[in-house]
Amino acid sequence: MHIRLATTSQNSAGLSGGPSDGLSDGLDALRRAGLRPLIDEVGRELVTPVEAAPDVIRVIRALDDASIEVAELRLTEPTLDDVYMHFHRQPQESLR
Repeated sequence: MHIRLATTSQNSAGLSGGPSDGLSDGLDALRRAGLRPLIDEVGRELVTPVEAAPDVIRVIRALDDASIEVAELRLTEPTLDDVYMHFHRQPQESLR
């Protein structure tokens, strides 16, 4: 399973910015929580794999602790692209 997140266009300081502001902040917050998020550049979303309910809770808590507003949260099955990226991605690489 994957969680797909769309953040609002405000950064953690509450200042309006481009859509990448919330995504970059969210990426950092989820990494600090021990998750492996990626930025989906096409959908302008964060994507992170989850295996069970406690992982979903970790995602929500990490974003809340970083004061990041979430516009949408979806739980989805991985696509073939997601599976490929899981096995072939570089640590800093984002989905294209």
